[in-house]
Amino acid sequence: SSVSLRMYAVTVAGFSLWIAYGVLSRAWPVVGANVVCLILSATILALKWRFAQGKPLVPAGMSEGARDVL
Repeated sequence: SSVSLRMYAVTVAGFSLWIAYGVLSRAWPVVGANVVCLILSATILALKWRFAQGKPLVPAGMSEGARDVL
């Protein structure tokens, strides 16, 4: 709950803009570093978004008993 969904959305957008800047200016170390940071931040954002309600999403084919465990 201490990880802000909005903050990570802004962070992902920022890393994306830095990647675009690096590509346009052909600064490959900037691109490489920000791609790594983007992947990590996007993973945290996706997990935060998925588990924002407190329970994970349940796959459609999962049985009723298995849904109760989640």
